[in-house]
Amino acid sequence: EGPPQPAPGHRYAIRVRPGLTGSLEYTSIGPDRIDIAWHVPGFRETGSWTLEPQGARTLAHPWFEHTGPLASALRHAFQGVASLRLQRLAEQLLVEA
Repeated sequence: EGPPQPAPGHRYAIRVRPGLTGSLEYTSIGPDRIDIAWHVPGFRETGSWTLEPQGARTLAHPWFEHTGPLASALRHAFQGVASLRLQRLAEQLLVEA
């Protein structure tokens, strides 16, 4: 939930799993970097996507950090999340093309 056009400071309600809800916020949106923060009870992620134009392509470099007791317990489950997010981004771009 939230405004259709992302803007820093707007909070979006999220549900990670049934019964595990929180919010996501864009903390900064610029031409070459997007910063986000989201949290649910016991878990917080801060991260960024750095965008690097290369001719007709743009490389996306994700970075993120997890904190909180739930993040510690799920540390191994999140090891492949960067690749998963890049794959989802690529799939979305193909759909929009």
